[in-house]
Amino acid sequence: MTLIVSPPPRWSAVMAELPTSSELVLFGGKTEANLYNGNIAYGGLLNDTWVFNSSSQWVSISTGFTTSGATTTLTGPPPRSDAAMSFDGTYVTMMGGANGTASLSDTWSYNTSGGWIQQPETENIGTATYNATYGAWSGPVGTPPSYNVFSVPTYLKSACMAYRSGTGAVLFGGEASYQRNYSLDTWVWTAGSPGSWAIQSPAAWPVARTNAAMASNGGTTVMFGGKNFAGGLSDTNIWNGTVWSTVATGQTPGVSSPSARYGASMVYHAATSQYILFGGVTTNGYAFDLWAFSTGTNLWTNITTGTPGLGAPLGRAFAAMAYNSATTSTILFGGLNSTRGLGDTWSFSGGLWSQLG
Repeated sequence: MTLIVSPPPRWSAVMAELPTSSELVLFGGKTEANLYNGNIAYGGLLNDTWVFNSSSQWVSISTGFTTSGATTTLTGPPPRSDAAMSFDGTYVTMMGGANGTASLSDTWSYNTSGGWIQQPETENIGTATYNATYGAWSGPVGTPPSYNVFSVPTYLKSACMAYRSGTGAVLFGGEASYQRNYSLDTWVWTAGSPGSWAIQSPAAWPVARTNAAMASNGGTTVMFGGKNFAGGLSDTNIWNGTVWSTVATGQTPGVSSPSARYGASMVYHAATSQYILFGGVTTNGYAFDLWAFSTGTNLWTNITTGTPGLGAPLGRAFAAMAYNSATTSTILFGGLNSTRGLGDTWSFSGGLWSQLG
């Protein structure tokens, strides 16, 4: 199969499925490419929107700017990388990221009929009270496991986010300067216009981290790896909507489970009822191995197949990956390896990779 057009090469972009319109939505990221098709990079950052449609073709929805004479005006979300995004039952919703100067706090939602809308900073404070010392809500905000003084996710990049069936999404971790860089907050997003964020206070929680991989089947959210001050992580954690639990503790990282890594990509591959993990940065460089996790056994299985660059993708990290219900396949786009940013598109289905463009 030959793609007619493709997004410019990039890494640290976000992509999620919008099942209501049978398409994958790709936004932003970093690039070093000689851009084309009307795309502009602002300081190496993109704010274009693409969809991978039910015909398995990329379509440019917005180049992220309008031009009138000598004036260029940004449209939609500002350029960014390292955001978090997932389907939320109504939209694909994106939070935070970095603009090259600072981490961001904005939340945006996209659907086919309305395009991008910026969500107000709406919070669900529950039983929280206002803390005059911090000038913010506290209890649960500002108390363990959260030491966040804000009532919505704030100045946050490289967090991970996944769908919660019928209600919204869950977000964990990321890099936040007000929390010694690595966050251990769990947030729940409730879909709507406006939607709202609510911080959680689980009885136990994973260690703080950034650049973890996360995916969900709607009810069970699986998170793997990431990094913090200790380096790359190799733990597997499950969020059931109320509590976190660590699983696969009897498996050996790098042997019977994925090695420690960050910047990997993960999806729930509905056709096989498995969570699929690909790539990432390891102590050996940019990984190309492929792993499957089953919540039935809470075990990982190495399903690496093909020769990198020929029958399988080259090793990479910070790639965009999402499940495509229309074709019952997992779509991988772009990423970064040791030599360049990538712009290739791959499909994984039936246990095999195939390059689309």
